[in-house]
Amino acid sequence: YGYDKIPTTLLSGSTTTGGLTAIQERRDFVKRIMIAEGLSEICTYTFVSPTIYDKLNFAKDSAMRKNVVITNPLGEDTSVMRTTTIGSMMQILAHNYNRRIAQAKLFEIGKIYIPTEPGRLPDERETVTLGMFGKVDFYDIKGVLEELFAALHMNNISYKACSDHPSFHPGRCAKVYAGDQEIGIVGQMHPDVCKSFEIDDACFTAELDFASLEPTEEVKYRGLPRYPAVIRDIAVLVDREIPVADLENAMTKAAGALLEHIELFDVYEGEQIPEGKKSAAFAVAFRAADRSLTGDEVNEVFDKMLKYLEKDCGAQLR
Repeated sequence: YGYDKIPTTLLSGSTTTGGLTAIQERRDFVKRIMIAEGLSEICTYTFVSPTIYDKLNFAKDSAMRKNVVITNPLGEDTSVMRTTTIGSMMQILAHNYNRRIAQAKLFEIGKIYIPTEPGRLPDERETVTLGMFGKVDFYDIKGVLEELFAALHMNNISYKACSDHPSFHPGRCAKVYAGDQEIGIVGQMHPDVCKSFEIDDACFTAELDFASLEPTEEVKYRGLPRYPAVIRDIAVLVDREIPVADLENAMTKAAGALLEHIELFDVYEGEQIPEGKKSAAFAVAFRAADRSLTGDEVNEVFDKMLKYLEKDCGAQLR
């Protein structure tokens, strides 16, 4: 018949357009933020040895020891499914430390497995885990989390001091909250934990629930301010145990819409400060979108902030 007699046509058929799901896109986004912050990605096994909970200082009756047990494991080192990713992160930090690596900044997006009812599949939860040692401190790893939350437009994040987690240093650990929901933990590992992993340096880790990493507000843009800001400094005396975040929350609640931002610039304990007290100093900026603020308006808000600081935190103007 001849190929030349067959008419030329375009290919046709039913198919689907390839693409990433919303969860896959968010996972890739989190990875890009971690890499931009200087962290390297690792991938660890989800099955571990039950002895890892001893290294993490978990009590014998701890709920973290309730694992999914593998029926036919390759050996004891891979006989249970992990309930936390911190142990796996510490193993990799130890592997690098013991090979004379001066500094490590690592992250992993992996799963933990929480047993449910007998005969039913476990609850598989995806987590984001960070680990560091070397020339780093608590504020380095907390800063990475803050950059992640800012990139995700999560503006409801708060930190609360935690002193009862067995794996973390009791004075250098905080639980992470999104609103009222606890979504993770960050801090310096307990010296006994570092010793059990044969690490002689301070280690810092964080563990976040991946499903909770969702934007809390829509991105909105606004023009540059037309009217000047009024900046006032305030220094208060408060009990040493009161977190600075509580002071900022009290001032924010009192100031209302005129408050633009609060910046902590000094915390001092020592001479001229009573025992058990600390001095916290802030730069507070006020601005109105439709007018220049008068001194009386700012004084009224400033006085209200002092009342809230005294009422909520027992703070006194220094």
